[in-house]
Amino acid sequence: MESELLTPAELAAKLHKTAPALAQWRYRGMGPKFVKLGSGIRYRASDVEAWLDAQTRSQTGQVIPRVQEPVFGGRRSARSRLPNRPADGPGVTSPRG
Repeated sequence: MESELLTPAELAAKLHKTAPALAQWRYRGMGPKFVKLGSGIRYRASDVEAWLDAQTRSQTGQVIPRVQEPVFGGRRSARSRLPNRPADGPGVTSPRG
């Protein structure tokens, strides 16, 4: 049950990436699985190895099957929730009447 836990800085060094790059991967759901311990992030060495195995290719043209992101009950983006504004912008009157 024991697996070595790596900090983002440790994993970033092993992968020749930066800690902010790993943060982006976590945000986008692209990188290895991680464990959230309070406000800290750790990576199990076994999860990193499994993720690396899944990234292995035998030719450059192979595509990684992407996991479709879940759709949450018709939620709209913040931009789509903005109030409707005239095409000319707020506070601009149109000569079209």
